[in-house]
Amino acid sequence: MIECLDESVIGDDREGARTRWLAPRTRQSTRDAGRDVAVAEALAALLATEAALRRGELSAAQAHEVTSAAVLDPSAEAELLHLARPGSLADTPVATGDPPTVHAA
Repeated sequence: MIECLDESVIGDDREGARTRWLAPRTRQSTRDAGRDVAVAEALAALLATEAALRRGELSAAQAHEVTSAAVLDPSAEAELLHLARPGSLADTPVATGDPPTVHAA
């Protein structure tokens, strides 16, 4: 996404210039555009996440969640990607509303 930014705002994020440029061009709020800019910037250091996003394995919302956590702990990127993939959390008892299974010791 950063590659798509207009030359006038490349390297310039004073007062959210990239966000203000992106929001009207993508017809989204400045808040959502700001999240997209933050994701795009984080992807430069999170190559596995970038690759998964390019392959269509992550939604924009999933990419935001993964990058926001992985920038704090890059060593967690692989685990975060695993958790973000379809079915990894959706089938857990908490997500389905089913009571957790208790195993006897």
